[in-house]
Amino acid sequence: MAAQPSAIAVRNMRVTLRDVKLFAYHGVYAYEKEQGTLFSLDLEIALDASRAVAEDTIAATIDYSELYKCAIEFSTTNRFDLLETWAARLADYLLTTCMCAYCKITIRKPGTAVDRNVGTIEVSYEAITTSGKDESEV
Repeated sequence: MAAQPSAIAVRNMRVTLRDVKLFAYHGVYAYEKEQGTLFSLDLEIALDASRAVAEDTIAATIDYSELYKCAIEFSTTNRFDLLETWAARLADYLLTTCMCAYCKITIRKPGTAVDRNVGTIEVSYEAITTSGKDESEV
């Protein structure tokens, strides 16, 4: 017999896709725009999972494969000079297209042109929807 959901409302569920690899053409330098670079992304979202917990169906929550596809499509069809701009725009895009109230994007760019002693540059950006929710709920 399956366990019944508790009477406690699930207010916040975090879902993370970590170390998503993709090849894209972002960067300040001409060679980055022409040759492209391998990047690594972390996508973290928060959503009210009350319905998902109660119903135990994927229709009641975010489909991880759709989150992945949205992030990849956005990141490979758009080009940005700055990782900061890419992270912010991707977070805003996911907030408007997914069932989430919070989104944190981390972008890693290995093998940077800064110095041979710097292995990876990493930028993180967090965004919260303001659609009537108290930020403490996220």
